[in-house]
Amino acid sequence: EVEATTETIDVDGDQTGTGTIAAYTVLHDRGVPRRAVAFVDFCDGTRTLATTEDAAQVAAVLAGEACGRSATVHDDAAFTLV
Repeated sequence: EVEATTETIDVDGDQTGTGTIAAYTVLHDRGVPRRAVAFVDFCDGTRTLATTEDAAQVAAVLAGEACGRSATVHDDAAFTLV
């Protein structure tokens, strides 16, 4: 019953381009933020998982709510906030 009533979105690991962050988390190493991980939704209805270890990008994700922000996913599955 739960499966029948739960909306799902396909995850495409090869998707690139600009989309909207649907969910994210920041991974810490010994209390230091090291990596941001995000699900990014695209206008075609697909979703991909992307990460960044760029310190400035991780700080930008931590600076405020990232859900709903635009992000560009690159060929290496890294993302940058737009």
